[in-house]
Amino acid sequence: MIPKHVDALVGRTVTKRQRDLVELWSGVGARSKGGYHSEYYVIRELVQGFSLLPDVKEDVGAWWLFHSDRRGKEHDECVNFHVLIDGHYSAESETGLLLKDAFRAVMASLVPGIPDAPALLGMLEAQQRELPEDERRQVALSEVVGILNEIEWRRDRIESSDRARVGKRHGVSDVHAELSHAGLEDFIVDCGHVRDAAQMRCVIKEFGQRVRACVESGCDNWFVVDEDKVPYDWYSRCPGCTTDGPKGIFIGGGSDKSREQVLVDGVREWTEKSIDVSIKVALAEGTTIRHARELLNGDADKTVEEAIRDLKTCPIAGECKTLCGALQTGGLRAVPIAPADGKYGSCHIYRFRSMADGVEGEERESVATEYIRQINEGARSAMRQARMLAPEAEARTDASADTEPAEVTVQASMF
Repeated sequence: MIPKHVDALVGRTVTKRQRDLVELWSGVGARSKGGYHSEYYVIRELVQGFSLLPDVKEDVGAWWLFHSDRRGKEHDECVNFHVLIDGHYSAESETGLLLKDAFRAVMASLVPGIPDAPALLGMLEAQQRELPEDERRQVALSEVVGILNEIEWRRDRIESSDRARVGKRHGVSDVHAELSHAGLEDFIVDCGHVRDAAQMRCVIKEFGQRVRACVESGCDNWFVVDEDKVPYDWYSRCPGCTTDGPKGIFIGGGSDKSREQVLVDGVREWTEKSIDVSIKVALAEGTTIRHARELLNGDADKTVEEAIRDLKTCPIAGECKTLCGALQTGGLRAVPIAPADGKYGSCHIYRFRSMADGVEGEERESVATEYIRQINEGARSAMRQARMLAPEAEARTDASADTEPAEVTVQASMF
């Protein structure tokens, strides 16, 4: 049976030949005689996609919600938008190419039905009302933001075959403001932008160890994870940028990079890809990470001005390829962010370059290698100490970022 959405587009964005192919393949399973073959796979996924199109009388907004919120659904219950990515499922035959173009055209016709934030919240609340009373819960802001961005990812696949295409994304504060402007407040605020320490103290008081910071340096979001995710300090799925990345703890790993570059990347991991909320607070307040932690704990005995009064801009900031260097060079920060105490002399990159000044080639690599080894050992020692003294701190604080700089004991023999 030909979907009515396809018939409606014939003569506009769908040709009669494409329409006939959709009808021909409707209900037919594609198989390869020689085993797996991408051409058969793409046709199968496209045919499945056509079968999942909404009825002309169906609420298109609800259809977008169903096919963008994969929670509790099997793979074949939802449209596979990956089929529209160039090179993901290759189509070379006339049938495959024409079906893919027709499918993209039909998907594009459904884009105007994408729900806005208030409509999506209403649908999620309606889903909760359908549950038994003892299973109902308030909808969380992160659900609304996350699903809106999942929909936007699908819009990107429709509008471009480039897998790298990133168009519109919904920020947590923007969605919150849109819902509030519509007079909607009955939802859990479990994400937002990190504004200052006072705000985050309230957030931590409400959600405790469940609070995370986004691991992307360009994202200022905080959000809350489920209780079962608290022990996993690598978990960071930000609803605003839908990023899920690891938290850097140790420097190293197999790489064809120089050991000096590995060292720089390791320092960047600590400050630019960490779930530690105090780093975002330090950036927002213009203070050090150590002082930000004191502000969050409520035991700071200094103001921000007092905490950074004796600190200085790093002399190698202009040549340091890190966020720390860029912020100082651009005049956005007067003091370093990478070392927890804000002293450039405590920075691993600065200390390495000072000790390796004038040393090149294999000797420089040897100094970097030994320095990295001792940094990692210090990180392991700090983590062991953190487990003994405060196990609960591991879920929200990167212990390795606050360790004292390592001393490279072999340096004397190299100079």
